[in-house]
Amino acid sequence: MSSPQPIFQLRKDLRSEPETAQTVDSSKPNQILANQQSKVLTENEKYIIERIPTSEQFESLKPSNCNGLVDVISNTALINDKENLYIWDYTSRHTNYKKIPLPVDSLSATCLLTWPITMDDTTTQLFKESGAHVINNGVCIINKQTGIITYYQDIESINNLYTQLSRSLAHVLDVNLGRNEVITLTLNVEPSGLLVATSHGRVLYITLRDHMGKPKIQLKQQLIKSHNKFIFKMFSNSTKIVSLKAGPLLGKGERLVYITTSSGDFQVWQLSPSSTIKRVDRNIFNDVLDSLQDLYPFANGTLTILDSHPLDSNKWDSHIFLSSISEGSRTFYILSTIIFDEQSKIATIFSTYRLNTYVLPLDSNQTPKLYVPEAVQTNRPLENNEEKPNGNIISILVLFPKAIVLTQISAKLDASFTLRRKWEDIISLNENINIIGTGYGLNQLCLMSNTIFPSESTATTLDIIKLSLKKSQLENENENENEIGFIKSHIDQAVYFSNVVSNPIQFNLPKSLTLDQETIENDLLTSMNEIFSSTGKYIPPIVPDKLDIHLKRRIDYFENLLEFIRINFNDKTSVQLKLSLIENFEIMNCLYSLLPYLGKNELNSLSGILNAEGLTIDTLIVGYLDKFPKIFTQLLKDTIFDRTFVNRDANFKSKLSDLLISTIYEAVLEQGEKNLRYELFQLNPTSEVSNELPWFTNYDLLHSINELFFKFKFSLDKNDIVDEPTSNKFLTLVKTLYYLFDQVKNWVAQDSTNRMALSTINEINTLYKENHVGWNEVLCELNLNDESLKITEFYMDLEALVQTLQTLDAKDTNNTSELYDAYFDKFQYGFGSTLFEYFIKTKQLEKVFYKFPKQHDMLVKFFQQNKELYGNVAWIQEILDNQYGDAFKTLKSIPVIGNSVYDNKLNLNVAKLSILADSENNELNVEALTEIQSELDVVDGMVDVIGRLRLAKLNKRYADNEFNKVFVQISGKLKENITVELRDLIEVYTMLEDIDGFYCALKLLSFQGQMLNYESLVSLRNMVWRRCLLLEEFSEDYSNTPIFKVLQRYFQDELFYNTPLPNLSEILDSSLLTDEYLANTYGKFNVDVTDIKRCLQDEFNGLEQTFYPDLEKHIQAIIGLANESTGNKCTINYENNTVES
Repeated sequence: MSSPQPIFQLRKDLRSEPETAQTVDSSKPNQILANQQSKVLTENEKYIIERIPTSEQFESLKPSNCNGLVDVISNTALINDKENLYIWDYTSRHTNYKKIPLPVDSLSATCLLTWPITMDDTTTQLFKESGAHVINNGVCIINKQTGIITYYQDIESINNLYTQLSRSLAHVLDVNLGRNEVITLTLNVEPSGLLVATSHGRVLYITLRDHMGKPKIQLKQQLIKSHNKFIFKMFSNSTKIVSLKAGPLLGKGERLVYITTSSGDFQVWQLSPSSTIKRVDRNIFNDVLDSLQDLYPFANGTLTILDSHPLDSNKWDSHIFLSSISEGSRTFYILSTIIFDEQSKIATIFSTYRLNTYVLPLDSNQTPKLYVPEAVQTNRPLENNEEKPNGNIISILVLFPKAIVLTQISAKLDASFTLRRKWEDIISLNENINIIGTGYGLNQLCLMSNTIFPSESTATTLDIIKLSLKKSQLENENENENEIGFIKSHIDQAVYFSNVVSNPIQFNLPKSLTLDQETIENDLLTSMNEIFSSTGKYIPPIVPDKLDIHLKRRIDYFENLLEFIRINFNDKTSVQLKLSLIENFEIMNCLYSLLPYLGKNELNSLSGILNAEGLTIDTLIVGYLDKFPKIFTQLLKDTIFDRTFVNRDANFKSKLSDLLISTIYEAVLEQGEKNLRYELFQLNPTSEVSNELPWFTNYDLLHSINELFFKFKFSLDKNDIVDEPTSNKFLTLVKTLYYLFDQVKNWVAQDSTNRMALSTINEINTLYKENHVGWNEVLCELNLNDESLKITEFYMDLEALVQTLQTLDAKDTNNTSELYDAYFDKFQYGFGSTLFEYFIKTKQLEKVFYKFPKQHDMLVKFFQQNKELYGNVAWIQEILDNQYGDAFKTLKSIPVIGNSVYDNKLNLNVAKLSILADSENNELNVEALTEIQSELDVVDGMVDVIGRLRLAKLNKRYADNEFNKVFVQISGKLKENITVELRDLIEVYTMLEDIDGFYCALKLLSFQGQMLNYESLVSLRNMVWRRCLLLEEFSEDYSNTPIFKVLQRYFQDELFYNTPLPNLSEILDSSLLTDEYLANTYGKFNVDVTDIKRCLQDEFNGLEQTFYPDLEKHIQAIIGLANESTGNKCTINYENNTVES
């Protein structure tokens, strides 16, 4: 068959589909060996791999001296070293073996099984006996170095005879190897005989019987002769025989054989004991090269033919060739399907395919080999447990030193047929696996291997690894949408078969593969969900009373998945996927750790919680693990916040602490976060965080753990010494709490603007702020000061760290100064500011200024950045540093209102002194000094009022109205030595039944009126005169009235320069008392402003209804009398009650 143009099928990336596979039952007879001792190593939809154990006797064999063979036709395996040949039925339950001593010079011997002497080319004669496996083979022992071939026609008889006698039954042939020539390949092509290839490029045809069928080994013909020695040395690579394959039987004693060289020479011979015919002699090297050069220009000069194999056991014209090309350190392996035409001598490349899964350099000592199980020569009918080859596809196996690559090509060698990409897979072997022999048959490949320790030269085990191809799901060329993809297949194998003891299969993928990240993540998620939801086809169903075993098996599978990701996909998977995997593992592990506590009294609410969710513990474990975090949190909440919990004894709370430590600290934090997140995947704890808040950081869970911590502590007898195990429980709970809250902090930090506004975050932050120092106080009570320091240092909880240091200071610990120095060095200003703040809040000012002289600059910085908060202390440092001007500014910036009256008095006096001290170097700031004095006067007024409040009574006029509330609120602050506003002070002065109070109020307004706006000043001044007049009772003796006494002192102290005389029209002017003014003035009090306005109106009405017939003249008379009594210090214009200058 020929085609006008070659049909190429070169692909550069793997096709992989993440769909879930159909369940495959590996227990079916056609999928396992009859030998019950075999162990399944791995399987998928395409194949199953089993290990067939052998006798422990073989463990002592030297791997470097061993050669093996597996004959799947007779179910016979053989292995030889330089001394003995061992043969056994590898399918038997009892691996009894036959031991045959080899000749002394058998260091490099290799052995072939031969047909029984009673067998001819009528293949069914092999199976005349029932059972069909009792085959009495012969054996050929071939010395590759000497060229001596020894043939025994009957293994059974040799085993029972003396060595000397058995040698007499040997048939020996010397093939006369040349100098430095060795045998490289051998092939049994019975009934014709044997083929032997040598390192000089020769191929020898050897017959084993004469024309009568009697044993007689002889060199029949040299099919390919050696080149001239000189030429051979120059072109030894091009003349290497790389493939000897048997073709179909043509007639009695006749068989086709195929020979391929590394230079591309391909020959087909027809052999019989009496004749040889060369039917095809064609070089395919240039054909293969031409098909590659367009895509791989580097093929020219690097192309090497490695092996070939027929594609049909009954036809000779279609073959697949394995070749290699290389570029740098990468080697590409090519499969070329070639169709030959015997008549026209034309070779047509039907398809070319590059292997994608293996690109390691070629090993000249172990070249890859081709196997086509569908095209193997069986010489016998199929058995019941064997599958016929699929009619549409042909499976191709390429055996590399440490791997098997499997792929498929179309069996429809029709140029008009559209080819589709076929599946490809790779099975890797561990590095310590050494393949010493192979054998293959229909749908299977057997490898004989031994395991080698790198430090030892002896093999530890000898096994037969059997790869059986399953019946393809592709019954035709159409793609199957349910087929499991390449990645998913390898994930499943690694997950479910990694725990097989001494598994020779290496499940990790080759580093050279280029795989799509989206496909990788989809397949990983699928595998994760199958384990998490218990839907994986290899997960056994749950057994009652064995919940823990079932869940532990799934956890083991999950750990296999995580380890597989680390090795193969760590840099190809997103952080979010890894965190999702870790979270699911932690949920499973947490539940597993909870199981031992189920059924105990501590958890009697669990059944109710499960019932509310419509679940049982079985259904929760099998299919609803996603609901476990909610159930677990509710369980803890119901238990710890139960009203009877506070009355439970310490033993109960200790057990509940054990539960929390087991489920959260050990199962989640240690085995999940620490082992997986940070050690396995090396994730950054602060920047690589989940998009969602971690499941174990919800408020209810955090609240429950915190609550248990303190209630457990309070339940301990204060007089008892807490033992070490109990102390360690508290320590572990603190570690747990810190980690959980730290995870919230890290999560919030990724989007602080939006996440800080969440209500649950506010709750969590409040919970932390209210309790974190308390955790460390408990640790210090338990003498775990060092542990407290370590924890607070690690989590940079500087507030709690400082608290613990103070505890150590109180215990007179000698090394605290070194600790302080260490923390100053590590945390710098952060630690210093927290420490200074602590000392200030605890009134330990001496420590602020004198304990850490080395940190002077840091202390100055602290005060500069916190003057609004700690200006009342910062000035001290400035005074100590002789910075008097700065001290004044600091003291002046301290808020007066709301501060202590006596602190304000001190601060203002120091500010006054600071101005004076600063004037020694700078000009005196008279304005500032005046302002300070005014504020001091106001403060002195408050001190005066505080004293008066102890003696004076509230004017009865205000006892039953809204002004009483105003008085109570202002006087309450003053009694607590809290500074109030000037207008509030005036308010109190004028509501007392104390005449001196009115004068004091008037004096303050006269000298400190600049502290008020004009509207307030006028309003307050009128209020003082008005209330003073209202205090007066009818008396004909004006000198005995309150207004006279106030005016008398008014003139004495010459207040008239700043304060006008009372004017009735102004006193009764209510225009200034607007709603806005009243709201601004009285709105800060808890009063009804409307009632305040009504009370003020009552004051106006009270003056208008006075008992004096002419109040204005009454006031003028008192003014004149008071002025006269003080010596007429001023001239008064009585027309408008003003003082003339």
